[in-house]
Amino acid sequence: MQNELTHNSIGMASHSSNSLELTENLMTGNVLAGITLVTTDNSLISKNDIRESENGIFVDPESNDNRIESNKAQRNRVDLNNANGLATNIDQNGFSDNNCQISNPSGLCTS
Repeated sequence: MQNELTHNSIGMASHSSNSLELTENLMTGNVLAGITLVTTDNSLISKNDIRESENGIFVDPESNDNRIESNKAQRNRVDLNNANGLATNIDQNGFSDNNCQISNPSGLCTS
């Protein structure tokens, strides 16, 4: 909570985690992603500010039942990326109230 992660390959990467809570962080200029979830389940990613990465938030296809909500992801190539376009009903990842422009699949951003 309340970390500033800038100019890395990946700001924060979670591998094989459960019940992670990642909130209120600033991630700027991380090359590949601000946040990456790999085989991570039942986690909450909320109220983060993520800018200027290839992917703002990337969730891999093996990550399930995560809540990605109320984040500000802007000026990324793809702001929110659910497994390169995997439908959210397949992995049960929930995306709500995220302030962003570009998502894969489309429709994950609220503004």
